[in-house]
Order: sequence, then C-alpha cells, then structure tokens
Amino acid sequence: MTRSGKKYDSASIDESSREAPIEEIETVTLDLDSEPYFERALLADCYRGATDSDDCEGHTLTDDRSPPSHQDVVVKEVPRPAASFTKKNGRAKDQVHSKARRRAQERRKAREFPKLPPKYRPHLAILRLCSAINHTFSDLCSEDLPAAAGGWVGKRPVVSQDSTVVIEELKSRGFSSLRWNGIKPHMISDRKRRIMVALAGKPTDADWDDLIDEASNLLTTARELALATRVFKASEMSHRRGRFFQLPTGVSFGGGSTRPGNLAHTVGEQNVLKKLLAHRSIKRIVGFQHASFALYAPKLYEHYRKTLARLYEHEPHLQPNFPSISPFPAMTFNLGPSTATVEHADFGNVAHGWCAITALGNYDPDKEGHLILYDLKLIITFPPGSTVLIPSAVFRHGNTQLVAPNSYRQSITQYCAGGLFRWVRYGFRTGKDLAALDPSGKMKKDADGDLQTKTQEALSLFSTLDSLADDRAKILRSS
Repeated sequence: MTRSGKKYDSASIDESSREAPIEEIETVTLDLDSEPYFERALLADCYRGATDSDDCEGHTLTDDRSPPSHQDVVVKEVPRPAASFTKKNGRAKDQVHSKARRRAQERRKAREFPKLPPKYRPHLAILRLCSAINHTFSDLCSEDLPAAAGGWVGKRPVVSQDSTVVIEELKSRGFSSLRWNGIKPHMISDRKRRIMVALAGKPTDADWDDLIDEASNLLTTARELALATRVFKASEMSHRRGRFFQLPTGVSFGGGSTRPGNLAHTVGEQNVLKKLLAHRSIKRIVGFQHASFALYAPKLYEHYRKTLARLYEHEPHLQPNFPSISPFPAMTFNLGPSTATVEHADFGNVAHGWCAITALGNYDPDKEGHLILYDLKLIITFPPGSTVLIPSAVFRHGNTQLVAPNSYRQSITQYCAGGLFRWVRYGFRTGKDLAALDPSGKMKKDADGDLQTKTQEALSLFSTLDSLADDRAKILRSS
C-alpha cells in the first residue's frame, strides 16, 4: 500500500488515520486493477431463472398495484346501508350491491399512491467538510469485478462459509490491517484512482452517539418483540450471510413476480417495520447514508436518481422506504444479536452500485466486528455509529466475529436490486418478454451493450480522486 505516492506499512497507515484533521479525507489507493473483476461479472448469466427470482433471494413481492406492506393504508369507511331484502322488491338488493361496488372503488383509490418525485439532494454545506483528499494506493483491477452478463447484477461468487474468521490467519494470507477511527472519511481507490469504497465516517453532530444508541436499542427491542410474538422463528436466524435475524423492506424485483414490487411481510413483520421506519434515529442514519453516497460517488448517485425516477413514474404502485431522503429503494435491518456476516457477496444488487452500511451495537472495534474486504485483502476497523459504502455485489465481504461475552452488534443497510435497473433498460419488461418481442435478440443485445463498452460505462460512474471535486460541482450544484 502507498499513501500519497509513498510506501507505508499497516502501522503507519494506522498512525496517519489518527493524526488527520476532520476536514481531510484519508484515502487508500490499492495497486489493484478493478476492470477484470467487472468484466468477469458481466460475462455471467444475466437472469435468475424465468422471473429473476434470486434478485430478492426468496422474499416474495406484493401484488401489482398494492401498497407497501409496512405502510398504513387509509380507507374511507362507508356506512353499511340498512336495506331490506325481499323477494317482491329486488331493487333494495341491487341498491346494496351498487353501494358495495362504490365502497370497493373507494378502497382501490385509497391504495393508489402519488407519483414520487426525485426530491432527494444533500445540502451542499457539507462539502466544506471534505475539501482535502490524501490517499493510500491498491492493486485493484475494477474491470475484473464479477457481475452477471449485461452488468445488471453481481455474479454469485464461490465463498467460504467459515464463521470463525481469525485476523491472524487472514494476515498470514497476505491481508493488511487498516485502523480507521470511524470518524474521518477515508477513501479506498483502485489502480486507476477510482474511488471503489468509501469509509464515510459519521457526522460531527453532538447527539450522534446518543442517536446511534437509540437506534441500537430500537433494533434490540424489535428483535425481542418479534421473538416473543413468534414473528421470527429460531430457524430464521441462520442464512447465507451468517447467524442473526434480518428484516428487509422496500422495492425489489423477483420472488416469482414478472414486474417490480414491494417486499411482502406478515402482519407481525408489518408492525415491527412501522415502528422502525417511523423512528427519528433511523431517518437520521438513512439521511447520512444518502448524503455520503452523493458526496463520494456523485455520478453514480445521479445515475440511481434518474433511473429510479423513471421506474417510479412508470410503476406508481412502488413505494420506497424514504423517497424524500434517500435514493436507495430497499433496506435491511440486521437485528443481531451478533450481526457478523460470513464471506459473501450480495450478487442480486446492481453490479456497479454501492451498498450503504451503518454499524450499531456495543463492541470493541479493535478486537471484533471488523469489515473484511476479501478481494482487496483488507481488514478494516469498523466502529459502531460509522458508515461505509461498498460495491457489495462484486466485492466479497464479511466481518470478524464478536468475542467478548457481552458484545452485541447490528447494522442497517441500503441497496438496490439489479433487476430494477434491468427492468428500466429493457423498456419496463423482463428479459423473456423482450426476447418474445424480438426473437432475433437484437433489442436485448442493444440494451445490454458490448461487454467492454458496458464495463467502461459502469466504471466511469465512479469518481476518481482527481475528478471528485469537479463531479460534485457539476452534479450536486446543478439542482
């Protein structure tokens, strides 16, 4: 690794991270070419079965034109008419049926949501906190990052399911440690200085740590309530990402549906989600993730904003969690108690997109809960209350396990299913429908684009260390 063009070992990186002033952005540039990773990903099969079911990994979607299951639906109550039913006079019976039809029409109207304008934009005053950039170097070849054919989703990687990751063992395999204090922004770029990972830090607000404690207690209460009321089953604790309870919500694509939809939930899950989504601490965390996304990947952020605005305009039944403060259509509450993921990649997400992760809980970040980026061979200290953004569809990632007996850890993530972008690019239809419309395959080929061109287009959405200031000025100031 190098920092600002000079050789640094892990210890010197740790020291420089502690000494940097809050106004500076620390960056790590790895001597790693990202391009082959993306190129391999683009070669994989673009579809997840007939209806892209793997995009939401087994979660079902609500029916077409139905509201998101976690939101209250206000239905105007219509008094039931008092009518007599007689064989002699069928008019009274017809009158009841007519009123019933009107009630059904009013219920349908109540379920219709207004179109969602792309309101979200971060306040530009935050730019003054990010005026200077220092960096450390990586040998990442971004074009090599794995994505499926067409570049819409990531490629399912072959990973280890070992949950007992030991830092010493990783270091013996050539991994380096990066001691990050979780406050100062710290960028990780590839060989061509593209910012691939943003360690965004946390706001300087005096109440932020208290707010993080509130959010952590909220998730703990939600998990305990869900277990007590049998909303969660013990068997649901184990899944491909590890052993902890999780609850996703928002807009996705797949699950047997032939069009995008809102993730469906049981009545019990709806009650849990209502409390989580309405809480001020969750909204503050979501807002910071949004601002960080826009600040460190402004071109990618604008790509999300425009693509999803088209999606919501065409599909007004879709209801993202926070349309006014976040561009991400979906999020997951990782409720713990020990949210430490095994090595994995979120292959259903947009291949060239970012996933925002905020850590919560009470643990010693120097000893446990580290963020591991396997393709970059980095072990990063990840303190509670801090936020990172990574291309989770193509970078294999995970966490070190909690070791202290009283430690607990949760996280809040926001992301976008790759199938949503594919749906828009295919003219608001599935790949099968597109193939049926044009058996020659030309329309699909044009939509997917040439592999090399598609790879370069995707990577061009990531700002470089040199272009970040200009990208911000061009995109964020244009609103």
